[in-house]
Amino acid sequence: MSSPEFRVEPVSSNGVVVIAASGEIDLATAETFHDAIAHHVGPGRKIVLEFSGVEFLDSSGIHVLIVNRQAAVEVGGTLVVRNPNDIVRRVLEAVRLDELLIEEP
Repeated sequence: MSSPEFRVEPVSSNGVVVIAASGEIDLATAETFHDAIAHHVGPGRKIVLEFSGVEFLDSSGIHVLIVNRQAAVEVGGTLVVRNPNDIVRRVLEAVRLDELLIEEP
């Protein structure tokens, strides 16, 4: 099991913050994942989760995505997932979150 690593790019002038995650997002790492996102939720802000380095996502990680997306929407912001690998994409498709969360290039 690998711990997630997060890299946050500065908020640009258009209110976008990119959080690049890597590793496994599961029960053991969900709280850290949540904290990395929740800190950046704000009015009008778009949070882009760069998932090209995420190897695994379980229900704990899905819960974090749902909670933080809802928080973002409630303050007029957005949260999207970019570049999930095939495994993570299938997980999001299975729970019908792909159309809601995945931002296609």
